[in-house]
Amino acid sequence: MYIDLHCDTLWKFMEDKGQRNLLHNSFSVDIERLRKGNSLLQLFACFVPSAQIEDGYEYGMKMIAIMEDQEKLWKNQFSIVTSMEEVWKNHGLDKQNGMLTVEDGGMLCGRLERLDDLYKKRIRLMTLLWNDENCIGYPNSTDPGIMNKGLKPFGFEVVQRMNELGMIVDVSHLSDGGFWDVIKHSKEPVLASHSNSRNLCNHPRNLTDEMVKALANHGGIIGVNFYHRFIDDALEEGLLDRLTEHIVHMRNQGGIDLIALGTDFDGITGPLEIPDCGQMELLWMALRRKGFSEADIEKIQYKNAARFLNEVLK
Repeated sequence: MYIDLHCDTLWKFMEDKGQRNLLHNSFSVDIERLRKGNSLLQLFACFVPSAQIEDGYEYGMKMIAIMEDQEKLWKNQFSIVTSMEEVWKNHGLDKQNGMLTVEDGGMLCGRLERLDDLYKKRIRLMTLLWNDENCIGYPNSTDPGIMNKGLKPFGFEVVQRMNELGMIVDVSHLSDGGFWDVIKHSKEPVLASHSNSRNLCNHPRNLTDEMVKALANHGGIIGVNFYHRFIDDALEEGLLDRLTEHIVHMRNQGGIDLIALGTDFDGITGPLEIPDCGQMELLWMALRRKGFSEADIEKIQYKNAARFLNEVLK
Protein backbone atom coordinates (compact mmCIF):
# COMPACT_ATOMS: atom_id res chain seq x y z
CA MET A 1 0.00 0.00 0.00
CA TYR A 2 1.06 3.60 -0.46
CA ILE A 3 -0.09 7.18 0.14
CA ASP A 4 0.77 9.85 -2.44
CA LEU A 5 0.60 13.40 -1.09
CA HIS A 6 0.39 15.25 -4.42
CA CYS A 7 -0.88 14.85 -7.97
CA ASP A 8 -2.24 17.35 -10.51
CA THR A 9 -4.78 15.14 -12.25
CA LEU A 10 -7.62 17.55 -11.49
CA TRP A 11 -5.76 20.29 -13.33
CA LYS A 12 -5.50 17.92 -16.31
CA PHE A 13 -9.26 17.44 -16.10
CA MET A 14 -9.73 21.22 -16.22
CA GLU A 15 -7.52 21.52 -19.28
CA ASP A 16 -8.96 18.53 -21.17
CA LYS A 17 -12.72 18.09 -20.72
CA GLY A 18 -12.69 14.97 -22.90
CA GLN A 19 -10.49 13.18 -20.36
CA ARG A 20 -12.64 13.81 -17.28
CA ASN A 21 -12.88 10.17 -16.32
CA LEU A 22 -11.37 9.21 -12.98
CA LEU A 23 -11.94 5.50 -13.65
CA HIS A 24 -9.76 5.45 -16.76
CA ASN A 25 -7.83 8.15 -18.63
CA SER A 26 -4.55 8.68 -20.48
CA PHE A 27 -2.95 10.68 -17.66
CA SER A 28 -0.88 9.21 -14.80
CA VAL A 29 -3.61 8.73 -12.19
CA ASP A 30 -6.96 6.95 -12.41
CA ILE A 31 -8.93 4.50 -10.31
CA GLU A 32 -7.88 1.46 -12.31
CA ARG A 33 -4.17 2.20 -11.92
CA LEU A 34 -4.54 3.29 -8.29
CA ARG A 35 -5.95 -0.16 -7.67
CA LYS A 36 -3.16 -1.81 -9.67
CA GLY A 37 -0.51 0.09 -7.71
CA ASN A 38 -2.25 -0.78 -4.41
CA SER A 39 -2.94 2.82 -3.41
CA LEU A 40 -4.25 3.48 0.07
CA LEU A 41 -4.82 7.21 -0.44
CA GLN A 42 -4.23 9.68 -3.28
CA LEU A 43 -4.24 13.42 -2.54
CA PHE A 44 -5.63 15.45 -5.48
CA ALA A 45 -4.53 19.08 -5.79
CA CYS A 46 -6.87 21.83 -6.93
CA PHE A 47 -4.05 23.71 -8.65
CA VAL A 48 -4.77 27.34 -9.50
CA PRO A 49 -2.47 28.63 -12.28
CA SER A 50 -1.05 32.10 -11.80
CA ALA A 51 -3.17 33.50 -14.62
CA GLN A 52 -6.23 32.39 -12.69
CA ILE A 53 -5.40 33.93 -9.30
CA GLU A 54 -7.82 36.87 -9.63
CA ASP A 55 -10.68 34.47 -10.17
CA GLY A 56 -8.82 31.57 -8.59
CA TYR A 57 -11.42 30.82 -5.96
CA GLU A 58 -14.10 30.11 -8.55
CA TYR A 59 -11.56 28.16 -10.61
CA GLY A 60 -10.78 26.02 -7.57
CA MET A 61 -14.47 25.49 -6.85
CA LYS A 62 -14.93 24.18 -10.38
CA MET A 63 -12.19 21.64 -9.74
CA ILE A 64 -13.85 20.54 -6.52
CA ALA A 65 -17.14 20.16 -8.40
CA ILE A 66 -15.43 17.96 -11.00
CA MET A 67 -14.16 15.64 -8.29
CA GLU A 68 -17.56 15.58 -6.59
CA ASP A 69 -19.10 14.53 -9.91
CA GLN A 70 -16.51 11.77 -10.29
CA GLU A 71 -17.20 10.58 -6.76
CA LYS A 72 -20.90 10.24 -7.58
CA LEU A 73 -20.16 8.54 -10.88
CA TRP A 74 -17.84 5.94 -9.36
CA LYS A 75 -19.38 5.81 -5.87
CA ASN A 76 -18.92 2.06 -5.53
CA GLN A 77 -15.20 2.32 -6.26
CA PHE A 78 -14.03 5.72 -4.99
CA SER A 79 -14.67 8.17 -2.13
CA ILE A 80 -13.39 11.59 -1.12
CA VAL A 81 -12.19 11.34 2.47
CA THR A 82 -11.27 13.78 5.23
CA SER A 83 -9.65 11.50 7.81
CA MET A 84 -7.58 8.36 8.15
CA GLU A 85 -10.56 6.71 9.86
CA GLU A 86 -12.49 7.07 6.60
CA VAL A 87 -9.47 5.86 4.63
CA TRP A 88 -9.24 2.61 6.58
CA LYS A 89 -13.00 2.08 6.43
CA ASN A 90 -13.04 2.42 2.63
CA HIS A 91 -9.96 0.27 2.30
CA GLY A 92 -11.84 -2.48 4.07
CA LEU A 93 -14.64 -2.04 1.52
CA ASP A 94 -12.12 -2.27 -1.36
CA LYS A 95 -12.76 1.34 -2.39
CA GLN A 96 -10.11 3.80 -3.54
CA ASN A 97 -9.58 6.93 -1.44
CA GLY A 98 -9.00 10.51 -2.57
CA MET A 99 -8.36 13.61 -0.47
CA LEU A 100 -8.77 17.15 -1.81
CA THR A 101 -6.09 19.82 -1.47
CA VAL A 102 -5.44 23.33 -2.77
CA GLU A 103 -2.20 24.28 -4.52
CA ASP A 104 -1.64 28.04 -4.23
CA GLY A 105 -3.36 29.79 -1.36
CA GLY A 106 -3.49 32.89 -3.55
CA MET A 107 -7.01 31.77 -4.40
CA LEU A 108 -8.04 33.19 -1.01
CA CYS A 109 -7.33 36.69 -2.35
CA GLY A 110 -6.93 37.99 1.20
CA ARG A 111 -10.26 36.64 2.46
CA LEU A 112 -9.72 34.44 5.49
CA GLU A 113 -13.33 33.23 5.57
CA ARG A 114 -12.65 31.33 2.37
CA LEU A 115 -10.53 28.88 4.36
CA ASP A 116 -13.63 27.86 6.30
CA ASP A 117 -15.57 27.50 3.07
CA LEU A 118 -12.83 25.30 1.60
CA TYR A 119 -12.80 23.18 4.74
CA LYS A 120 -16.55 22.65 4.38
CA LYS A 121 -15.88 21.53 0.80
CA ARG A 122 -13.57 18.83 2.23
CA ILE A 123 -10.24 20.52 1.45
CA ARG A 124 -7.79 19.20 4.03
CA LEU A 125 -4.40 20.54 2.87
CA MET A 126 -3.27 23.79 1.28
CA THR A 127 0.05 24.52 -0.41
CA LEU A 128 0.52 28.15 0.61
CA LEU A 129 2.33 29.30 -2.54
CA TRP A 130 2.99 28.20 -6.06
CA ASN A 131 5.71 29.95 -8.06
CA ASP A 132 4.49 33.53 -7.76
CA GLU A 133 3.98 36.03 -4.96
CA ASN A 134 0.48 35.96 -3.50
CA CYS A 135 -1.47 37.35 -0.54
CA ILE A 136 0.21 34.86 1.81
CA GLY A 137 3.87 35.34 0.96
CA TYR A 138 6.68 34.80 -1.52
CA PRO A 139 7.70 31.80 -3.65
CA ASN A 140 10.88 29.84 -4.11
CA SER A 141 13.26 31.86 -6.25
CA THR A 142 16.84 32.13 -7.49
CA ASP A 143 16.67 35.79 -6.42
CA PRO A 144 17.92 36.00 -2.81
CA GLY A 145 15.89 39.17 -2.30
CA ILE A 146 12.71 37.17 -2.90
CA MET A 147 13.89 33.89 -1.39
CA ASN A 148 14.67 35.48 1.97
CA LYS A 149 11.27 37.16 2.33
CA GLY A 150 8.85 35.64 4.81
CA LEU A 151 5.11 35.43 5.23
CA LYS A 152 2.96 38.51 4.84
CA PRO A 153 0.67 39.53 7.74
CA PHE A 154 -2.23 37.71 6.07
CA GLY A 155 0.00 34.63 5.78
CA PHE A 156 0.37 34.42 9.56
CA GLU A 157 -3.42 34.63 9.89
CA VAL A 158 -3.81 31.82 7.36
CA VAL A 159 -1.40 29.50 9.19
CA GLN A 160 -3.15 30.16 12.49
CA ARG A 161 -6.60 29.50 11.06
CA MET A 162 -5.42 26.35 9.28
CA ASN A 163 -4.08 25.07 12.60
CA GLU A 164 -7.45 25.80 14.23
CA LEU A 165 -9.40 24.04 11.50
CA GLY A 166 -7.16 21.00 11.28
CA MET A 167 -6.09 21.84 7.73
CA ILE A 168 -2.55 20.79 6.81
CA VAL A 169 -0.02 23.53 6.03
CA ASP A 170 2.17 22.65 3.03
CA VAL A 171 5.49 24.49 2.58
CA SER A 172 6.44 23.14 -0.86
CA HIS A 173 6.97 26.07 -3.29
CA LEU A 174 7.43 28.52 -0.39
CA SER A 175 10.40 30.90 -0.07
CA ASP A 176 13.06 30.02 2.49
CA GLY A 177 11.98 32.95 4.65
CA GLY A 178 8.37 31.80 4.47
CA PHE A 179 9.39 28.26 5.38
CA TRP A 180 11.08 29.42 8.57
CA ASP A 181 8.12 31.62 9.47
CA VAL A 182 5.81 28.62 9.17
CA ILE A 183 8.11 26.42 11.24
CA LYS A 184 8.27 29.09 13.93
CA HIS A 185 4.57 29.95 14.08
CA SER A 186 2.63 26.76 13.22
CA LYS A 187 1.34 25.02 16.32
CA GLU A 188 0.80 21.82 14.34
CA PRO A 189 3.27 19.71 12.34
CA VAL A 190 3.60 20.80 8.70
CA LEU A 191 4.77 19.06 5.55
CA ALA A 192 6.50 19.60 2.24
CA SER A 193 4.18 17.60 0.03
CA HIS A 194 6.38 17.35 -3.07
CA SER A 195 10.01 18.40 -2.59
CA ASN A 196 13.47 16.80 -2.60
CA SER A 197 16.94 17.56 -1.23
CA ARG A 198 18.64 20.80 -2.26
CA ASN A 199 21.95 19.29 -1.18
CA LEU A 200 21.69 16.73 -3.99
CA CYS A 201 19.90 18.94 -6.53
CA ASN A 202 20.43 22.67 -6.13
CA HIS A 203 16.97 23.84 -7.09
CA PRO A 204 15.13 26.42 -4.93
CA ARG A 205 12.06 24.15 -4.85
CA ASN A 206 14.06 21.62 -2.86
CA LEU A 207 14.84 21.68 0.85
CA THR A 208 18.16 22.44 2.54
CA ASP A 209 19.49 20.03 5.14
CA GLU A 210 18.53 22.55 7.83
CA MET A 211 14.95 22.55 6.54
CA VAL A 212 14.84 18.77 6.46
CA LYS A 213 15.98 18.62 10.08
CA ALA A 214 13.52 21.34 11.11
CA LEU A 215 10.58 19.48 9.55
CA ALA A 216 11.64 16.29 11.33
CA ASN A 217 11.99 18.09 14.66
CA HIS A 218 8.55 19.68 14.11
CA GLY A 219 6.92 16.29 13.50
CA GLY A 220 6.55 16.89 9.77
CA ILE A 221 7.09 14.79 6.66
CA ILE A 222 8.45 15.25 3.14
CA GLY A 223 6.87 13.78 0.02
CA VAL A 224 9.60 12.94 -2.47
CA ASN A 225 8.96 14.34 -5.95
CA PHE A 226 9.40 12.40 -9.22
CA TYR A 227 10.14 15.49 -11.37
CA HIS A 228 13.56 15.19 -13.01
CA ARG A 229 14.39 18.87 -12.41
CA PHE A 230 14.13 18.28 -8.66
CA ILE A 231 16.09 14.99 -8.83
CA ASP A 232 18.97 15.74 -11.23
CA ASP A 233 18.35 17.93 -14.27
CA ALA A 234 21.47 16.56 -15.97
CA LEU A 235 20.15 13.01 -16.10
CA GLU A 236 17.97 11.41 -18.75
CA GLU A 237 18.36 7.92 -17.29
CA GLY A 238 19.04 6.64 -13.81
CA LEU A 239 16.61 9.08 -12.24
CA LEU A 240 15.04 6.40 -10.07
CA ASP A 241 18.36 5.46 -8.52
CA ARG A 242 19.13 9.13 -8.02
CA LEU A 243 15.76 9.61 -6.32
CA THR A 244 16.64 6.87 -3.87
CA GLU A 245 19.82 8.82 -3.11
CA HIS A 246 17.64 11.80 -2.19
CA ILE A 247 15.67 9.53 0.12
CA VAL A 248 18.84 8.18 1.73
CA HIS A 249 20.24 11.68 2.23
CA MET A 250 17.07 13.09 3.78
CA ARG A 251 16.71 10.00 5.96
CA ASN A 252 20.26 10.56 7.19
CA GLN A 253 19.42 14.18 7.99
CA GLY A 254 16.00 13.78 9.56
CA GLY A 255 15.35 10.10 10.16
CA ILE A 256 13.28 7.46 8.39
CA ASP A 257 10.00 8.70 9.95
CA LEU A 258 10.29 11.87 7.85
CA ILE A 259 10.08 10.32 4.38
CA ALA A 260 6.84 9.99 2.40
CA LEU A 261 5.71 10.25 -1.24
CA GLY A 262 4.61 13.27 -3.27
CA THR A 263 4.94 12.09 -6.85
CA ASP A 264 3.66 15.22 -8.62
CA PHE A 265 2.01 12.94 -11.20
CA ASP A 266 0.26 14.88 -13.98
CA GLY A 267 2.05 18.06 -12.96
CA ILE A 268 5.42 17.12 -14.41
CA THR A 269 6.95 16.58 -17.83
CA GLY A 270 10.21 15.12 -19.12
CA PRO A 271 11.73 11.69 -18.43
CA LEU A 272 9.62 9.58 -16.09
CA GLU A 273 10.94 6.18 -15.07
CA ILE A 274 7.73 5.63 -13.09
CA PRO A 275 5.15 6.94 -15.58
CA ASP A 276 1.95 6.36 -13.60
CA CYS A 277 0.48 5.32 -10.27
CA GLY A 278 0.09 1.72 -11.38
CA GLN A 279 3.85 1.18 -11.50
CA MET A 280 4.94 2.23 -8.01
CA GLU A 281 6.48 -1.20 -7.49
CA LEU A 282 9.47 0.15 -9.45
CA LEU A 283 10.29 2.47 -6.55
CA TRP A 284 9.92 -0.28 -3.94
CA MET A 285 12.32 -2.42 -5.96
CA ALA A 286 14.81 0.45 -6.18
CA LEU A 287 14.64 0.98 -2.42
CA ARG A 288 15.31 -2.72 -1.83
CA ARG A 289 18.37 -2.49 -4.09
CA LYS A 290 19.49 0.45 -1.97
CA GLY A 291 19.36 -1.72 1.14
CA PHE A 292 16.16 -0.46 2.75
CA SER A 293 14.41 -2.93 5.02
CA GLU A 294 10.81 -3.91 4.38
CA ALA A 295 9.82 -2.13 7.60
CA ASP A 296 11.42 1.12 6.44
CA ILE A 297 9.90 0.80 2.96
CA GLU A 298 6.47 0.49 4.56
CA LYS A 299 7.11 3.71 6.45
CA ILE A 300 7.92 5.48 3.18
CA GLN A 301 4.99 3.86 1.39
CA TYR A 302 2.24 4.84 3.83
CA LYS A 303 2.98 4.57 7.55
CA ASN A 304 4.69 7.95 7.95
CA ALA A 305 2.01 9.78 5.98
CA ALA A 306 -0.79 7.94 7.78
CA ARG A 307 0.67 8.84 11.17
CA PHE A 308 1.03 12.49 10.16
CA LEU A 309 -2.47 12.76 8.71
CA ASN A 310 -3.98 11.09 11.73
CA GLU A 311 -2.24 13.59 14.02
CA VAL A 312 -3.02 16.82 12.17
CA LEU A 313 -6.49 16.29 10.69
CA LYS A 314 -9.39 17.11 12.99
